[in-house]
Amino acid sequence: MPGLQDLLLKAGINKKPTQFLKDSLISSFILTTFLVGLMVIVSLKIIHIQFLILSIASFVLLMVMIGFFLNAPNMMILKKRKQIDEVIIGLGRQMLIQVRSGIPIYDILRFASKQKNEAGKTFLEITNKVSLGIDLEIAIAEAVEKTPSEKLQRILSQILNSLNTGSQLASSIENLIDQITDEAIVEIQKYGKKLNPIAMFYMMIAVIVPTLGVTMLIVISSFLALQITLVHLILMVVLIGFIQLIFISVIKKGRPNVNI
Repeated sequence: MPGLQDLLLKAGINKKPTQFLKDSLISSFILTTFLVGLMVIVSLKIIHIQFLILSIASFVLLMVMIGFFLNAPNMMILKKRKQIDEVIIGLGRQMLIQVRSGIPIYDILRFASKQKNEAGKTFLEITNKVSLGIDLEIAIAEAVEKTPSEKLQRILSQILNSLNTGSQLASSIENLIDQITDEAIVEIQKYGKKLNPIAMFYMMIAVIVPTLGVTMLIVISSFLALQITLVHLILMVVLIGFIQLIFISVIKKGRPNVNI
């Protein structure tokens, strides 16, 4: 897989690409074997699935498991990026105040490393490398390559550029934080525009249609002598709940990762 080494680095998985692929295939095979075994037991005891159908289902399940394990670095990267981007503006403002106060860059990084989040872990790794004798510039450059957050990369790059050229860090950080804040405001505005039609569809599909539909069904069933049992009502509630969960997941997934 091209770029797998970079993905593993940003995801924080300390494995070589070949070892990661090997472990993913082994885990997929073990999990698939376990699930297929359950399917065989169910087939023998209850529903008697044909061998051809069971073979096709096993192959599809194996492909799904392989895809899941191979996609694990991407999921970890997205999770880390979200956690970093949520706090990056506040952390950047704290660093700006400290820079203006004349605090040395290493002390600023050490203060940032005390944050109990993914951004703090990045700065902690930098300070630990410096404590082991690695140059600060090299440690920051390695962190720029490793962090999954583009916003944190920009802040670290500004710090690295200031160390290499001796330029004013305060003005660079201030301008960068203003840019990130403006980008966050634009993301919030775009999210607000997307939220309006989603809310309209939610009201129609998850509120109005089920309410009127159940009412009309009860009325029609009384005229046509149709039986509506408790099982039917429970299935309706489950279906409505599932639809609402879909809307909630869509709204949550589209929410911008900002905290201004």
